[in-house]
Amino acid sequence: MTFIYRKKLPTKFGHTFTVDMSRVPYKDSTAKQMRSSLLTSTESSSLVEFTFRDDDGNSRNYYVDVVQVTGLEFTGHDERGETRVTVVEP
Repeated sequence: MTFIYRKKLPTKFGHTFTVDMSRVPYKDSTAKQMRSSLLTSTESSSLVEFTFRDDDGNSRNYYVDVVQVTGLEFTGHDERGETRVTVVEP
């Protein structure tokens, strides 16, 4: 008789979203401040909190690792543009 066991791994979620920095200011942040915050979270070795949807129970908040940041940025002194971000649960 042979028994086969498969361990069920916990569910891990990944999300991809776009940060639009062309409509500034956003919540009193300039495009330069938003880009700086994005860079800080990307270079962070600790997990960052990501809210998938705003809800009362905070059941869709995840602590994630920023794994990829790509995007378009205007040239010169203009910091506006769009950035695509991919995050995953560890």
